[in-house]
Amino acid sequence: PSIVTQSPRVLLSRVRSQGVQDSSLVVVIARHQSATTTADDMSVVGAHAAAAAADAADDDDATQREIVRRAYASTAMNAGSCCATPALARVKIGYTPEEQRFVGSSDLGVGCGAPTSFANLKPGESVLDLGCGAGVDVFLAARKVRGTNGRRGRALGVDMTSAMLDRARARAREMTLDGVDVEFRLGELESLPVESSSVDVVVSNCVINLCSDKRAALREAFRALRPGGRLCVADVVSRGKELPPALKTNEALAC
Repeated sequence: PSIVTQSPRVLLSRVRSQGVQDSSLVVVIARHQSATTTADDMSVVGAHAAAAAADAADDDDATQREIVRRAYASTAMNAGSCCATPALARVKIGYTPEEQRFVGSSDLGVGCGAPTSFANLKPGESVLDLGCGAGVDVFLAARKVRGTNGRRGRALGVDMTSAMLDRARARAREMTLDGVDVEFRLGELESLPVESSSVDVVVSNCVINLCSDKRAALREAFRALRPGGRLCVADVVSRGKELPPALKTNEALAC
């Protein structure tokens, strides 16, 4: 209801930001400008407009999320990916040949950097990987945070694709990682299944760009961090140039 207290221009801007098209706003703007409309009438109109905007945004978010989920499930099952980096080229984004051998099948080539190389990880720390996929950066982090003097490190990965987590857990069973606890959880970045103030470092590799609500994902990341914690992200960003139409589709988003 508070949305109707704004000027028509502000109201239009705020509701547009929630995903409602102009044609859906005509009645709202017209009634807002009418001197004969009561405050109670306006509250009802505003509530309906906000609800419609929220429903439209939720539907679009769900569609995008499902497209991404299907695309990465396909990648996890070795069906290929439109954005996988060839193994020989992964050195260019930061993975050494030795690291590639260490992580083995967990490296599917869907990252765009190597955040664990820049996160200054220390023995005994707790690390959270947002959108961990098959676990490549979780395993690299685990090796760096192995505990000493009785203090165990911890490496936790969260991903919304069950097929990816199946691969990650299978690879974890093949590895020997002393002095560190490795865990994978099913969940979404906008609502992390992680306790507040529970990790020292959050990393992510080319995943936040896939979130329709990036602010929510970053809020969750900072919620999980302990005071003084660190965030290290490798991702793609726009430099303000207009994207070509081919990259504005949901299918392109999944890549």
